Amino acid sequence: MKSLLLTIPLLATLAFFSCTSGGRQQAPADVRDTMRIGVTRTFDCLPLFVAQETGLDTLCGVRLQLSAYASKADCDSALLNRSLDAVFTDFSRADIILKAWNDNAKRLKAEMQDIRDGKTKKKGKAEDRLKRLAAEYEAYSDSLCMMQHPNSMLTLFAHHKARISEAKQLVDKMTGVDRTGADREFAAKVLDSVKVSDVSFLVQVQNIKLRTDMLLAGTLDAAVLQEPFSSLARKAGSRQLYAAERVGQRNVGCVVARSDAQKLMKLYNMACDTINKYGIHRYDSILTRRFNIKPTALKSIRKQTFGRMTTSDNKK
Repeated sequence: MKSLLLTIPLLATLAFFSCTSGGRQQAPADVRDTMRIGVTRTFDCLPLFVAQETGLDTLCGVRLQLSAYASKADCDSALLNRSLDAVFTDFSRADIILKAWNDNAKRLKAEMQDIRDGKTKKKGKAEDRLKRLAAEYEAYSDSLCMMQHPNSMLTLFAHHKARISEAKQLVDKMTGVDRTGADREFAAKVLDSVKVSDVSFLVQVQNIKLRTDMLLAGTLDAAVLQEPFSSLARKAGSRQLYAAERVGQRNVGCVVARSDAQKLMKLYNMACDTINKYGIHRYDSILTRRFNIKPTALKSIRKQTFGRMTTSDNKK
């Protein structure tokens, strides 16, 4: 009886360690930092979901807090409102973020100087306004870091019933893009290559899932998509016209971070290596739960190799 009582706790301990070694990695004792990251349900963000669910984040000494948004525009707004530490976006939007961040800092600095000089006519105690502006300005004192990666492949699709087989036939067709993002620059470059200069038919649809649904329903004649939506469009019979991971000399995929950029890059690259080692379908459960892909559609998801994140040398 005594030996049985000693054996039960031992078996329970062994079972615990065998479960943790096969699933989520054990967190080191010194995990202190939480990194709030804005993501979309596109495959450039898949390594983050893998890192979070397998415990790679805690292994690197950080805890990921992923906030999934319907569009990159929503991610960018959250970063500018200082509710995130980093966002996964594209090079065109990254340029806008950096400019807006610096402009906000300059505006706040100028307002504080006006209060000190007595030039402001706004109501309220000058001391209170100065204290509020100083706190807000301090939040913008972080210098933003931009990184790049090759995992944001853009693909231009035509609806399978639209009778479009080449780009020059898009001249008067409704093409869904994010008009503020790299989507638009990619689509405009494709049209320019076939001597089509009119981009007025590039329709603003920032939500990429909605854009995909509109393409499949025939509401749009064409659309620029990313994985996994590209695979779903192929499965539905949409015709692929062009694909590129770079527009001009710039990688489409960009990350803008307020802090811990090196730690984020290391974590992302570890997760990319893990996916490449085991294959994307090792993580089908993540695709169904976190990307809302139906189990019946998993076989249509193309295998891909994930490239590593680097500090940005994106040049216009």
